[in-house]
Amino acid sequence: MRHLELIDENILLEKLRAGSQLSFEKIYNLYKNELFLFTYKRLGDYQEAQDIIHDLFLNLWKNKESLFITSNLRAYLYQAARNGLVNRYLKSEKAHAFVKDFTTYLENQEEGADYLVRHNMLQKEIDVEVTHLPKRMQQVFIMSRSDGLSHKEIAKELNISEQSVRSHIKNALRRLRLKFGALLLLMIFIF
Repeated sequence: MRHLELIDENILLEKLRAGSQLSFEKIYNLYKNELFLFTYKRLGDYQEAQDIIHDLFLNLWKNKESLFITSNLRAYLYQAARNGLVNRYLKSEKAHAFVKDFTTYLENQEEGADYLVRHNMLQKEIDVEVTHLPKRMQQVFIMSRSDGLSHKEIAKELNISEQSVRSHIKNALRRLRLKFGALLLLMIFIF
């Protein structure tokens, strides 16, 4: 039986390399759930696991012409999922180390007038950008960052799910990051 599956996988791969969207959809539907469970069990974070699987299939489609799969498709996809997990872990470790080093640096610096002026100017620009967010996203973001409420408290107050709160905050940060860059956001939210 596995021999027939390999033949079908090889045909799907050939068609995928040729740009067949139908073959891509078949591969996606065949493996998305088991790959999601694989990543979710290791992360424990639904959204992060979804992001990894989304990125995996996005890269599969973008690089379809140059795919060189020496093993079977399933093994290739699982390796790609493992690589996605490793990359997320490394990014989070680097970000944590950067924030820690940056915080230490800031604690050792004297807060001069020049620094405060730049900080206040940047904060005003971010505040203006926050007003351009969709109303619910803006409300959730302000409750989280300015009022210091937890996801659970915001969800209860607005009568929405905690997942919705997380999505609103993640999308707001993504939009602000596009506008200001990750470093500036780190600087603002550390203070």
